[in-house]
Parts: sequence; C-alpha cells; structure tokens
Amino acid sequence: MKSIYAVIAQITLSASNFLVFMIFTSKLDSENFILFSTSVGLSVLAYAIAEGGISYVAPKVLTSEVENTHMIASCFVFVSLLLYSLSILLGYYIWNMVSDSPLSVSWVVSYSLYFIPVMLFPSWLTFKSIKINHVIMLWVVRAIGLIYIFLYPSLESLVLVSIVNMVMTVFLLFLMNKDEKIISY
Repeated sequence: MKSIYAVIAQITLSASNFLVFMIFTSKLDSENFILFSTSVGLSVLAYAIAEGGISYVAPKVLTSEVENTHMIASCFVFVSLLLYSLSILLGYYIWNMVSDSPLSVSWVVSYSLYFIPVMLFPSWLTFKSIKINHVIMLWVVRAIGLIYIFLYPSLESLVLVSIVNMVMTVFLLFLMNKDEKIISY
C-alpha cells in the first residue's frame, strides 16, 4: 500500500505544479506570464536532464539486495539536485546570451524552488516509508498554497508558497526517515 501512497504523493506534487501554471495563465499580466512560463520551460528541461537516468536506475538499485540503500538514495537525490541546479544555471546563462528577451532570475529561482520538492520526494525514494498521514499533510499544504496563489497571484506569493512547500517536504522526509531509514550521509 505504501507504494500507492508514494505514487499519489508524486501525482499531488506534479498536479499542483500544473495547477500553479493554470492559475498564473489566467491571473498574471502578459509580461509576468511570459517571465513565469519561460522559467517553467527551463525548469522542465533541467528536470529532464537531472532525472533522465536516475528515475530508471534508482528504483532498481534501491529494491536490490545492496547494503546501505539509504546512503545510495541520498547520492541519487544529491546528483539529481546537482544536475538540476547546474542545468538551470547553464540554461539561464545560455538563454540570456542568445535571446532578445532575457529570463528573469526572480521567476527562475522562485519556480525552481517550487519545483524542487518533486525531486526531493520521488516515489522511488519514499515508497518504503510513506504513510497516508504524510500524503494528507502534503495535500493540505499544497492545497493551501494553491488557494493562496489563486487569491494573490504574484512572484512574491510563489516565493512564499515555495518556501513553505520546501519546509514541509524536508519535514515529511524527516518523519519518514525516523520510521525507516531512507536517506543518510
């Protein structure tokens, strides 16, 4: 049953990312929407680069009979975040060098922060230790964040909600790690 919860949590994160995009599509003025949507595009590209191989290799390794899977899982998460960050940084600079309409560092950073919980909370990491109460906490925090962004659609709202989501993700990982060691260094 925990595997189902892990998938539901990942769907929740991805669906809330999509809903933020839909909210900003209708609520932002054209200039800010262009800055936001190009940041989303860069984030999606960076995610594809970062997770390309890891999402295929990690589940197989973590379900095999290797020792210290919690340390291996930490390495997978670290490498994924490193590749994502480097891709965002490199993509940002390349885009701004070749494009007539530069990316906004504020929108890129704020959406990247909003997106990172997807990478910190992959189903291949959480499938052994997630519980229904973790999924419910995730739903509640994401729903409140979406409502807040809907009511106050702005860069500042996205930053605030991103910070709250990051804190909640780290807290949930801490709770799950207490019950069963899933990550360590």
